[in-house]
Amino acid sequence: MTSDISVRFEARYSNGQSAEQHDVAVLCAIQGLIIENTKSQPIAEWDWKDVKLAEALTADRPIRLQNRSLEGERLAIPDQSILSQLEQLAPYLKRDPVSRAGVQKFTIIGALFLCFALFVIYGLPRIAGPLAESIPMEWEEEIGAGVVKTVTKIFSANESKCENPKGLLALQHLTDRLAATVDTPYRFKVRVAKSKVVNAFAAPGGHIVILSGLIEKADTLEEVAGVLAHEMGHVIKRHPAKALIHAYGWSMLITALTGVSGSSGDLASGFALHLANASYSRSNEAEADETAIEILTLAKINNTGLVNFFKKLLNEGKAEGTRNDDDLVLKYLASHPTLRERIDAIQAKPKPPRGTPISEDDWQAIQNICD
Repeated sequence: MTSDISVRFEARYSNGQSAEQHDVAVLCAIQGLIIENTKSQPIAEWDWKDVKLAEALTADRPIRLQNRSLEGERLAIPDQSILSQLEQLAPYLKRDPVSRAGVQKFTIIGALFLCFALFVIYGLPRIAGPLAESIPMEWEEEIGAGVVKTVTKIFSANESKCENPKGLLALQHLTDRLAATVDTPYRFKVRVAKSKVVNAFAAPGGHIVILSGLIEKADTLEEVAGVLAHEMGHVIKRHPAKALIHAYGWSMLITALTGVSGSSGDLASGFALHLANASYSRSNEAEADETAIEILTLAKINNTGLVNFFKKLLNEGKAEGTRNDDDLVLKYLASHPTLRERIDAIQAKPKPPRGTPISEDDWQAIQNICD
């Protein structure tokens, strides 16, 4: 290697074979660095393409270089002013070029991530049903109880519970009357949470939450029964369990993308909001409506209550998400399909037989359940 001794500096050298360091002189040559011992004898040569920083620069420490091809070889240069000259000669002094192995590694990781993303977006919804069927009922009930607790925190001030004894008894009468019409492994657990929001939703494991704002908005218990039957339809079709599986898939995808892992509490809150905002697909909502009509018919409850409740929201413009300080209304069951489409679909069915009246005393008790 031909030298150009116009640039020469002192350094400490380690050959990587031992921890011992040696005082050396370093000369800049055309092809790279020539390292000489105290007797001016060359002991090592580094090509410029192999010269790189061994660690980040700091003002109070020597420049530390390493040889990319000869693992372990190091140079410690006390004079930091020499760095600007070395940077003009060593192309990789500031950054390490991406190796072929590195490119292959990132390509493989990228391909795996893409496959996982496609699975979450397209594959997971297709297999969510079979996966939901495989969840033990005890697990699903426990998960649902946690979701209900989270929802209560989100929508109900101070986690207010509506537990008037007469109201609870009347609500249980209604629940039992509806549940008796279906053959399902679920045990429906219905509760009312105090909130101005007009909404109701089903959680995994047969849990159903009705917000008191919905009861206040209803004119008859048949309307509440229609909404409750609809939520039972979601439970029977395992829509909440499928939504939970999908939510976990998206959580894993976001973690893989950002490197930030949300807590179980964050996931529960996000899933609770997903349920509360009625983010079910068009087919899911249609299935729940269909099941609700069957339940109401078999329970001999006039199913026009559900239609009347939908019409009320539609006529008041609440389905479009309008809201004010005195009357908070979520887009209850209004996303997919629209309320108008759902009203038309229900009314297109044969007219229901005359329903058995629901006790007026039960209706008054449920209206006062939060007192």
